[in-house]
Amino acid sequence: MEVAGSSVDWIFYRKLILPASFHTIMKEVENVLRELQSEVELSEYHFGRLYIAIAEAVNNACRHGSCNTMERHVKLLIKANRDSVLIEVEDEGEGFDYEAVLKEVKKGIEPLDKPEGRGVYLMYKLSDVLNFEMGGRKVCMEFFIGQ
Repeated sequence: MEVAGSSVDWIFYRKLILPASFHTIMKEVENVLRELQSEVELSEYHFGRLYIAIAEAVNNACRHGSCNTMERHVKLLIKANRDSVLIEVEDEGEGFDYEAVLKEVKKGIEPLDKPEGRGVYLMYKLSDVLNFEMGGRKVCMEFFIGQ
């Protein structure tokens, strides 16, 4: 993912590779986000945005990409500077037709009554930049946190 100000120096960088267990991953995510919060003076507002968006990405990676099997893994990258936080979540699945889902989301259609698509909708609304790579196996989100 090409990041705004990609030549910037990241002052926070964590990479995790964990078994595809939502609860295990989210415990680690909360610890890393608390560390990030103190490192870059992240507000509770931004902490909440990040946490919910990551939870949706991790849930999708575990449920759809890794089929809730602990034999598969989810990779998570969190890096930040004082102005932005970049999150990447990658699974070992087959990917999905993210373009079709994004097309609906960008039309302003809220998939609240559908069994699929709510996670992408929330990631789109919470992040400032949302991209998918590797055929939908990797989601990249950027959050602008600068004052």
